[in-house]
Amino acid sequence: MEYSDNYNVTNCKSLFCVPLIRLIVCVLLLHHSTFLLSQVKVLGIPNIESFTKKDYKAGTSNWSIVSMNNGNILVANNSGFLDYNGVKWNLKTLPNRSIARSICLAESGRIYVGGQDEIGYYMADSIGNLRFKSIRQQIPSIHLPLEDVWECRAIGNKVCFRSTNKVFIYEESIGFEVIDPKG
Repeated sequence: MEYSDNYNVTNCKSLFCVPLIRLIVCVLLLHHSTFLLSQVKVLGIPNIESFTKKDYKAGTSNWSIVSMNNGNILVANNSGFLDYNGVKWNLKTLPNRSIARSICLAESGRIYVGGQDEIGYYMADSIGNLRFKSIRQQIPSIHLPLEDVWECRAIGNKVCFRSTNKVFIYEESIGFEVIDPKG
């Protein structure tokens, strides 16, 4: 077989010698692979839903967000604590209408909230309504006022709160341990 720029199907032992066949095979393979890639949407790319201040009827700033096992979304907000059940937003205010800055869930089911000079938790009452219980009064007065409580973390049976200058570690049976870097 002598070299030629013209392809002749009869001289070629494979159909892939023909450029048109090569092109068709490549297009089919690429086309098939795009169907495989498009299946990712079915596997779990989340739907993203955005909400405005008008939707949840509360303050402009949201400081901390937690998702509960039942699907509810909890939000620490300038106006207090928001609970979203997928349909309706419910606003719970903190004492003195202070800003809620941080929120976390404990193993006990309590929803701990840190705010401006406030620390406490929400717990469902006998009919399922969330009620706030302040635990601020358990902190030694030398460590008050709290200022803003920016972070809340539940670790086992302890809950850690971080304010501007101190860390407060709360355990229900013991009370507070305060870590003050200034001594």
